Amino acid sequence: MARAIPRGSIVADIGSDHGLLPEFLAVSGQCPQVFAADINPGPFERLQELEQRCLQVSALRGDGLQPLLHHNFTCLSISGLGGIAIRDILQREQSKLQDLTCMVLQPNNKERELRQFLIEHGWSMREELVEEAGVWYEIMVCTNKKWVGECTEANLMFGFSQRWRHQPSEFIGKWEYYKHGLIRAIHGLGKAQRAEVQGKKTDLLRRLSIIQQYINKAKLWKE
Repeated sequence: MARAIPRGSIVADIGSDHGLLPEFLAVSGQCPQVFAADINPGPFERLQELEQRCLQVSALRGDGLQPLLHHNFTCLSISGLGGIAIRDILQREQSKLQDLTCMVLQPNNKERELRQFLIEHGWSMREELVEEAGVWYEIMVCTNKKWVGECTEANLMFGFSQRWRHQPSEFIGKWEYYKHGLIRAIHGLGKAQRAEVQGKKTDLLRRLSIIQQYINKAKLWKE
């Protein structure tokens, strides 16, 4: 996350928890000021302790962007939340996003829904897949510049950075794992004939087909 944040940014980090990112940004001198926000009392107490150690860090308590409404910052970072939770945080306070130079987002699921929201609201993004201890993380670096390319289902599923081409090994690793989960879900539906079950099965099979198509593309680029 830290290397994606532009040097010299004034950063607002939502859901800071232990404050590892704000502390690194401050202590390394990468950012002159960091707002570290969390809604929960335990993490907020830790952020207050960090504030005492690092003059560049300001600890704030509240939900989403609410504690930041009267503060100015140029870069927003949110990690460790689901894509829909991140989308909802951004959606509630869209006016606060207008002056940002970038957002660095790391959803732990529902990336497609978050990408769709970002594209619909005038953001473009470059993305990177990072693996740590067997877990795949999607890092989205978003800029306030409207995406001018085609918005396909594959773009929404896999991102706009052609990672099957630029990160083939990582792409295969993540999507092979996801593919096997889809196969288990399809088998779990069995042979039920109810319309809603058949509709869900059809959607899963469609997604499975797209995933396999792009895994095959990644394998070609890997060779």
